[in-house]
Amino acid sequence: MAAAKLVALLLLLALVFTTTVFADAGEEPEVVDAAGSDGSSKIQLDQLNAKIRALETQIDEKTREVKGKDELVAEKEKLLKQKEDKIASLQTEVSSLQGSSDSAKELGKAQERVVELEKQIELVLIIDFKIETQIDEKTREVKGKDELVAEKEKLLKQKEDKIASLQTEVSSLQGSSDSAKELGKAQERVVELEKQIEVLRNFLEQKNKEKASTEARTKEAEKKLSEVNSSLEKLQKTNEEQKNKIGKLERAIKMAEERLPQERPPRRMSGLEINHRQAICL
Repeated sequence: MAAAKLVALLLLLALVFTTTVFADAGEEPEVVDAAGSDGSSKIQLDQLNAKIRALETQIDEKTREVKGKDELVAEKEKLLKQKEDKIASLQTEVSSLQGSSDSAKELGKAQERVVELEKQIELVLIIDFKIETQIDEKTREVKGKDELVAEKEKLLKQKEDKIASLQTEVSSLQGSSDSAKELGKAQERVVELEKQIEVLRNFLEQKNKEKASTEARTKEAEKKLSEVNSSLEKLQKTNEEQKNKIGKLERAIKMAEERLPQERPPRRMSGLEINHRQAICL
């Protein structure tokens, strides 16, 4: 705008100066003679034309110079706009990362969480081992009781067979007076065997109760073990998620540290500085 005003002012001055000279040249022939007036006017006219051409040349040069400066300013403004867009992009990226310091704090918290989860996993593994040991012990105990019950049942069967044999013998001896003593002994033996059988039955009943109780405790331990294993799987999954999150945060921090030092935001040229440079060029 300033350059256009300057060009218009120079053109106006040249026009006024030319008009004045031509007016003065038209009045002089009345005072001097014709020959001298023509020569003097021609010289002045040539000088005036030379000055006009010089002024026009200067005006053209200034016009080209101003145009070049305008193009340079436009190019600088375009470059400045590109830099501003780049800065805005970097600021958006940095904001998405919440800053290196915030990411570092979050990374530290995630690492502490991983350590805590690893301790919990270790504790769960210890509990799991203890429960499995208890289940193995109970299984061996149940197996031993099963073997003992089987042995007692076998003995009971033998006693019952013995009683049946004695009863058969007693039946065969009944009606014989000579075998009265033997019958009494046999009956005493039968009573004794029946007592032994009752003791064995009570023993077997007690062992069966103990076996049922042991099996119930074993099932409860297995249920608890299943719950512990489920908790362990959840802890391990959470641990893996925390490790993945730590890896992402570390990569994000590394990328931010690599990019930020390389992308220094350029100093933006103010409007006053641009006007000052244009004035210097003019």
